[in-house]
Order: sequence, then structure tokens, then C-alpha cells
Amino acid sequence: MEIYQLRSFITVAQEGNLSRASEKLFLSQPAVSAHIKALEDELGVDLFERTSRGMRLTAAGETLRLSAEKTLAAAKEMLTQARQMTRELSGNLRLGTMSDPFSLRLGEVLSSFSSDHPKVGLQIRGGIWGNVLDAVRADDLDAGYVLGKIEADSALAYYKLADIRLYIAAAAAWKDKIAHADWPQLAALPWLATPPGCAFHGLVKALLKDYPSADTRLIEADQEAILKGLVASGAGLALIREDKALPAEAAGEICLWKKNTYSSDLIFVCRKDRSQDATLQALLALFQSVWGVTKPAESLQLS
Repeated sequence: MEIYQLRSFITVAQEGNLSRASEKLFLSQPAVSAHIKALEDELGVDLFERTSRGMRLTAAGETLRLSAEKTLAAAKEMLTQARQMTRELSGNLRLGTMSDPFSLRLGEVLSSFSSDHPKVGLQIRGGIWGNVLDAVRADDLDAGYVLGKIEADSALAYYKLADIRLYIAAAAAWKDKIAHADWPQLAALPWLATPPGCAFHGLVKALLKDYPSADTRLIEADQEAILKGLVASGAGLALIREDKALPAEAAGEICLWKKNTYSSDLIFVCRKDRSQDATLQALLALFQSVWGVTKPAESLQLS
């Protein structure tokens, strides 16, 4: 069993609801469900009863929850001890990020890192993911966050942090227009996108590849907040992340095409020849508690 599976188990038990637990963990519902299913399969017992009101612990789940909490507490204590052993790290760590530090859990990671390693200076540089990748390759950044399907590079180590779900979004006034639309009808509408090197550029191009006339309608924006604002104003359709799309829909700012959703990868990347540096290793150790990541991905779906 894995620490992140126990964390998902405990959080679902606390919340009694898969959706709320997913939001608290910053994971998709399918990912949390998969953690619970894998843990149940390994333990050979059902941990929850799925009811109309949510997730309720079984008798076995109630008993094993106590063991899970003790195990997770012991793991956190071990991590704290390990951090204290390496407290005297010094130097600088240069990180590339994207536009939304909340969804990256950047504050949580860097606050813990700074507390554990006060002699390490942190330099945070924002930008589109293509620029982050180029800077990591060139050793202008030590590591960075990227979003999307990226080309495999044998010089880089990739740590997949999460699956990000995306919706096709339109202005609220377009609800009747897109609710029952098929793909040819969607492709005929104006589309928004991000520039080459941004997370969603390639995905939008792939979605519209069979409709070349749609390319002439593309309007580009390089920030997600700008993109969402343009959608809300009726400038065109765009891919919007679930954590941004659902609240905007609930607020009546936009509407969503519900016939399909799409996915992208949130990835942490560094150079392989730098991945064993003590400072980077200290940062990666945090990903065990924050993201459940312990080693580089061996088979990302990179394109």
C-alpha cells in the first residue's frame, strides 16, 4: 500500500463525500476512487459503503481507519526527522511555475520547504510551460511545473503530480447553442487558444485537426484568467480547467459542453543529471506528503 492511498482513505472517511475529498486533496474524483479501490483490493475488505448520501465507512473501514491514521502519522514523523537531518542545506533553488500557484499547491510546498531549509533561497519564475521546459533544459532553472502533453526528452526526469480535467467552455448566453451541439457545430464556432508553448495550444489544435477552417478563427491569450474572461464575454470557446470551470459555471459566468471532458497532466520536471542534487531531493521528498509522488514517471503519455 502507498501513503497517498492511506491519505485518500482518511480524507474520504473524514468528509464522507468523494467530491469534497477530491477537492481537499486537489485530485480528480477518479484518482481518489482508484486509490480507494486499490487499497480495498490489497486489504481484501470493503472500506466504504456507497450510498445516495455519500461514502460511509464499513465496520472494517472504521477499524482500519485507526491503523491508517497511525501509519500516516508515523510516516509524517519520519519525514520530519529526515528534514531535520538535512536542515543545513544552503544555496538557491530556481523554480519555474505557471499562472495559478493555488492549483499547483505551490504555497504549501514552498512554505514547508522554507521552514525546513531556511538557508536555501527560492527564486520563482512564472511563464508558459514551453518556456519553463526550455529553461530547465538550458539549466537556467533547476526545475519547474508544466501542464500538458509534452515531448519526451531523455535528458529530463518527469514526476507526474496529477491528472487535470478540462471542459469546453462558452459564454453563459451560448448555453442553448452548445448544449446539444456535435463536433462539427462546435468547430464552426469561434475558438480561443493559448500561444504555441502553452499548455492547451496543442490540445485545441488536435481537437480541431479535422476542421482546418476553424484555425482561422483562433484568438490567442497567454493567461488562463484572460482566457476565461474572453469566454465569458462571448469571444469564443476554450478549454478551461475543471477547478476554474465549475465555479464559473455555478456563478453563471460561463456554460460548459457536458458531452465530453478532456485531460492533461500536471508534471514536475528537472534535468536527470541534477535530480540527485541534495536541494532538489529535499524538495522531491515533500512531494511524497503533498502529491504522493516518490519517483520519476517511467511511462508518461508524452507526445
